[in-house]
Amino acid sequence: DIYRFGIWAGADAKPTRLWGFGGTYRFGAYSDNNNLNQFDLYSEVNLTFAPKELKFILKFLYMAYAQASVFPTDPPDANFLFGTIHPYFSPTSFALTEARIEWKHWLSRDYFAHANQCWYGLQYGIAVDNQSYTYHNFRLLLHYDCCNWLTLTADAAVYLSEVYNYATANAYLIVRFP
Repeated sequence: DIYRFGIWAGADAKPTRLWGFGGTYRFGAYSDNNNLNQFDLYSEVNLTFAPKELKFILKFLYMAYAQASVFPTDPPDANFLFGTIHPYFSPTSFALTEARIEWKHWLSRDYFAHANQCWYGLQYGIAVDNQSYTYHNFRLLLHYDCCNWLTLTADAAVYLSEVYNYATANAYLIVRFP
């Protein structure tokens, strides 16, 4: 079993009503004597406001591990990973730049902070990594505040590229205690 612990720090700023930016830094120490340094940066611009919000976002991800995965076969065989040292995605250097468009439509009357809200969102992003592979991602989000202490949310996403394909569906029940 491999586990990770570390620190995470971030900051966000919204200098104008239309524009916001920020980022996070994460240091992870793995139990198999490997370390991770990761930076996530973003800049977003609102093109329209609620109740029909359209937003354009640029994101940048950089991650680097002290030691990359060492596979037992050369070239690596994805069907035979037994004996791999650091058997997780652990590149010495990986960068991903993404442009994303997000549409969010409030179905509820109120959409200010702390109001009971109901909305859905659609997102599309196109990204390129440091080896020039292109990634397309699609996402659908649903959000419903049943009352001031209970929220139901769900999302589904698909990531497509020639090197990585991924699909996910999640549902959350959020209970808030005063």
